[in-house]
Amino acid sequence: MLNKIEIRNYSTNKKLDIEFGPNVTSLIGSSYTGKSAALRALKWNITNKPSGDNFINWDAEKTSVRITFDDNKKVIRRKGKGMNLYKLGKKEFKAFGNEVPKEIREAFNMSAINFQGQHDAPFWFCETAGEVSRQLNNIVNLNIIDTTLANIASLIRKTNTAIEISQDKLKEITTKKKELAYIKDIDTDLKHLEILHSEHQKKAIGLSRIEELLQLVNKYREAREIAAQLSTGANLAISAGDRYRKVRNSRIALSKLVIEANKYIEIVDNRPPNFATIKKKKEAYILITNSINNLEDLIDDIKSRKSKIINIRMSRDLRINKLKNLTKDRCPLCLRKTKKK
Repeated sequence: MLNKIEIRNYSTNKKLDIEFGPNVTSLIGSSYTGKSAALRALKWNITNKPSGDNFINWDAEKTSVRITFDDNKKVIRRKGKGMNLYKLGKKEFKAFGNEVPKEIREAFNMSAINFQGQHDAPFWFCETAGEVSRQLNNIVNLNIIDTTLANIASLIRKTNTAIEISQDKLKEITTKKKELAYIKDIDTDLKHLEILHSEHQKKAIGLSRIEELLQLVNKYREAREIAAQLSTGANLAISAGDRYRKVRNSRIALSKLVIEANKYIEIVDNRPPNFATIKKKKEAYILITNSINNLEDLIDDIKSRKSKIINIRMSRDLRINKLKNLTKDRCPLCLRKTKKK
């Protein structure tokens, strides 16, 4: 119960002390004597409203309202330049904004509903049943139950919505998983194709080397034709030339196969190929491999024949030089001197 209120520089009340009796519920007095200002000062201390500082007396820089309870407990509210605080006993509360500190609120155990203005309607008699119920709930804190139930219901609705969304997403993901089950097989096939592609690239490099060797073979063929005119091994060179022509035809066929292989590579890069195509490709690969082996044998044979031709040339040159040393300027048949041209 309130025992006393001491007001300093609040609105028109520069200094006002009011002592309350056990049954005092109203302030009575002449107009413009500060009754409403005293009620606002009491309400300001208990509810921290209104905000701002327009209620400070125009002739003062700060205001204070002190309230004393039955057990001699005092609550002081001060506000002014550089000062805005509550004080409960010896404990101060600063920088609390427009809220009332919990300790102060619990000390008063009052709110705006406990105040009746001069021009306010009779308490509860002019209110609707719903408003009276709401205010009763506020007094005994039953509104906490309603607020809690409303929050729980809101949370349940949000949770149910989240569950429905999650279930829809789960169904969608499950459907997509079933639809994409074939990807594992495609991945295995693609890995196998990558291996084949890598091997094909190696074979393509081998083919380019074979083409370089074939160019060398062309040079060797020209040399062989010249050597055929100077040695008795011309027949062997001609036979080798016939085999070279077969090699050239094989090279042309291989070039066509390389072009087709490049087309197959583009098909592999763009989409998963048909396994029938892969089978044909494998057969073509086996043919290419056999052709390469035949070419390598032919090249070895050509190199061997070239070596024989070189040996024949050397033997011929040695015999010619030996013959010249023996006969010098005489005919090897009649031993007559020959005329130098």
